[in-house]
Amino acid sequence: MAMFALDSGDTAWVLTSAALVLFMTPGLAFFYGGMVRSKNVLGMLMQNIFAMGLISTIWAIIGFSIAFGGDNPIVGNLDFAFMTDVTTLDDDIPGFAFFAFQMMFAIITPALITGATADRLKFGSYALLIGLWSIFVYAPAARWVFNADGWIFEMGALDFAGGAAIHINAGMAALAVILVILFLFWFFLGHMIFALFLGLTPMTNVHTSTEVYFSGNGLKMLGFGTVIG
Repeated sequence: MAMFALDSGDTAWVLTSAALVLFMTPGLAFFYGGMVRSKNVLGMLMQNIFAMGLISTIWAIIGFSIAFGGDNPIVGNLDFAFMTDVTTLDDDIPGFAFFAFQMMFAIITPALITGATADRLKFGSYALLIGLWSIFVYAPAARWVFNADGWIFEMGALDFAGGAAIHINAGMAALAVILVILFLFWFFLGHMIFALFLGLTPMTNVHTSTEVYFSGNGLKMLGFGTVIG
């Protein structure tokens, strides 16, 4: 069996960076929580924290394998499904350290989309959205950018901070969600106008956001994780 010279310094820094990225996820929850109506703050916190459990499970079962299994430039195979043979990736850092580091990005990326779903999606719909999105969108995109066999990586792209696989990816997903919600809004607005003609009174809501310090504290956590990590 081949022996690898593990670098303790590299391993320690990768694990530290993974912890800092994970730390940013509740920071994101506080940041978004300060921008929604008071009654939805706990829902926003729950969505982001729930993403940590759901996405990590999906990543262990199939996400990591789609991103890093096989040598296809578009999509992976099931070589690493259920964390099978992850130790074969041992190099200067353990394979599981690399697995954990990449998992933290897989967690925070769909959590970024909650900025678009705030006050607009039920919890079950949100969970279904990020679960399917992480499998069919994020995992292949992570392969294209972070895997040496990915077609974007082969073009010479070096995405150290996740600008392509994370920020652009999540931003486009958020835009897609908003467009769908906008379509539904105009659809129900037509029904509301029709109800006015019938003499019915539409229900109105007054938006009142929570204290600014909620968003401020979340921004501090995000900044700390980004700068140090």
